[in-house]
Amino acid sequence: SRLWRKGSGYTEREKLYVLDHQIEVMGRVFDEYRKLSREDGGELSSSPMYHPILPLLIDNRSARDALPGAALPGLPFSWPEDARAQLEQGRGVFRELFGADPDGLWPSEGSISPAALEMARGSGFRWTATDEILLARAFGKAVKRDSDGIPVEPDWFYRPYAAATKSGSIPIFFRDHHLSDLIGFEYSRWDAHDAANNFVHNIKGIYNRLASSASGRSDDGYVIPVILDGENAWEYFHDSGVQFLNVLLSKLEQLRPNIEFVTLSGALNEIGDVRELPEIPTGSWIDGTFNIWIGHAEDHAAWEMLSRARSLLDAKGKNPMPTEKIDPASLEKAREYLMVAEGSDWCWWYGDDPFTPHGPEFERF
Repeated sequence: SRLWRKGSGYTEREKLYVLDHQIEVMGRVFDEYRKLSREDGGELSSSPMYHPILPLLIDNRSARDALPGAALPGLPFSWPEDARAQLEQGRGVFRELFGADPDGLWPSEGSISPAALEMARGSGFRWTATDEILLARAFGKAVKRDSDGIPVEPDWFYRPYAAATKSGSIPIFFRDHHLSDLIGFEYSRWDAHDAANNFVHNIKGIYNRLASSASGRSDDGYVIPVILDGENAWEYFHDSGVQFLNVLLSKLEQLRPNIEFVTLSGALNEIGDVRELPEIPTGSWIDGTFNIWIGHAEDHAAWEMLSRARSLLDAKGKNPMPTEKIDPASLEKAREYLMVAEGSDWCWWYGDDPFTPHGPEFERF
């Protein structure tokens, strides 16, 4: 509290004190996650190890499947084995931390493609999720909403769909973009009670429209997925969202038994048969494309550098020059660095969208 009141002019010793305390708090996070899943009825999901855009690792020309005519780097990048390694390492870390394999996969930035979903299913994931923009693409129609933001035709929207792949079928949940972004970007500027009331109003509106729809039946397995970027919502609430969440949860409790809280695995268990998706779309939850990671000249330069580095690593691992002595440990370290470089956040900041004052730091690395 003393440092908070000070406000500025911190000494290096004071900065280190704050950083050390942050590390201490971070060290308690995994225990909280374990408690959530083991005692509190929650569910944890996994993501690829270093947060890559899986479809682009498998073949970065898939950018044109998401956005026909998209400009591509001069050198292709197609290393599906890297995408598989990112998936399996993510599962491995999850297993080490929590003692079991995850059922669910949140693909980085909600990025999916037929090849990525086939890989996810083959790796053992039981479900995955992405954004409603890709559901609309699969059905060839938009999600139309009324003035309150309630979908006009909710029956086809609020249910998971099974993506049929060569490795088997994997259910996909499609997030309600409107509800999720209210929490993620809007409610932090509202009074906590007003925000909670508005959210509940939206949920009731969806429920009432589903109940009155022509095909609405009590045994239909409707699910309203609310999926947030982990960091975006809570850092903007003045109290990290504590009051809003407490008020919201107490109000949602009053909606039972008509409306229940469920994990996504729990929802699948209750629904039983899941309808098949008409087709598997390719894209992300950012405009339904991969443009932000591969659409600018700076992105192209980064992908070309990555492609050359990956090809060189492959060559050194398979056929080193006769005069070269490749240290296996160094080769493995280089492989790890390359997997880090495949992460999506590098290219997120390249180009003219979005802007960050820290752009030069990403460019330097």
